[in-house]
Amino acid sequence: MFIENVHKSSANSYFGLGNKEKGDHLCKQWLEESPDWGWGYIGWADQYRNFAENGNLNLEMAKDILEKALSMKSLNNRVDVLERAISLYNDMRLIIEIDILKNTLLL
Repeated sequence: MFIENVHKSSANSYFGLGNKEKGDHLCKQWLEESPDWGWGYIGWADQYRNFAENGNLNLEMAKDILEKALSMKSLNNRVDVLERAISLYNDMRLIIEIDILKNTLLL
C-alpha cells in the first residue's frame, strides 16, 4: 500500500505541475503492473475531476478511466470505484447509468 501511495503522489505532482502527459504515462504504467489497484484508477480519474488543475478538467476522461477499472474482474476496492463513478455520473447527469451502478452495489 505504501508503494502504491508513493506512485499516486508522484503522478499527482506531475498533473499539478501541468504535465498531464507524464502523469498519464505514470498512471498507465503502474496500472499495467497492478491492474487490480482500484484506488490507482480513482486517483487517476480524480486528476480529471476532483483535483483537476491547469485546465485538466475532463469528465469524459475521468469516466473512461473509472469504466476501465470497473471492467476488471478482480478489481480491488470495487465498491469505492463504484461510488466514485456514481458521483461522477451524477455530475454528468447520466441518470440511467447511475441506476445501473446503484443496482450493481446492491448485488
